[in-house]
Amino acid sequence: MTPEAILSATTAMRLETADWLDTLSDDQLDHPSLCAGWRVREVAGHLAQAGAVSVPAMFVQVARSGFNPHRANTAFARRFGADRPQDLIRTHAEKKLDLPFVGVHGQFVDLQVHGADMRVPLDAAWVPPVGYAAEALRFLEGGAIGFAPRKRVAGLRVEATDADVAWGSGAALRGTSYDLVLALCGRRHALSGLEGPGTDVIAAALAP
Repeated sequence: MTPEAILSATTAMRLETADWLDTLSDDQLDHPSLCAGWRVREVAGHLAQAGAVSVPAMFVQVARSGFNPHRANTAFARRFGADRPQDLIRTHAEKKLDLPFVGVHGQFVDLQVHGADMRVPLDAAWVPPVGYAAEALRFLEGGAIGFAPRKRVAGLRVEATDADVAWGSGAALRGTSYDLVLALCGRRHALSGLEGPGTDVIAAALAP
């Protein structure tokens, strides 16, 4: 996908996410997500943060949080998730983010992974278009800062069964592009959809 296509897809997923959040009750928003310590509303707040916070403001919060990025992200997630995070997501749906190390892929992949973090605990089925997931899987080749550590993908031959994407060497890990993306990004629930000897490798890497 071209950078322009990725930005367009990111906008579409933001709007879809905002529309879905509109349908949730307060109890559903307060339901624990797959992200440890975050409710669904905090995950939504994290996604809202991407459009609402400037890069300088983000660095200031990191400094205030003792240079702990997770603590800084949690502070933002709680702030923006407290009241209708979908409004901020919708307002900034077209905002372009081209961040260091991850470029335009950062939010594009974040929306797909956090989409599962919010929806799976609520039994809300959602799968991004195959082209989106396949592009996310290409981005993860060799590891990606903040998404899939290099040591997690080391020793794996990743092969998508629904798209022409394959990379790495070692134990074969096969599945749909989306299941592979989720597993490589640390979501254990996706392991059940994968096959091949690489499943033992990734399962060990994700063991508590």
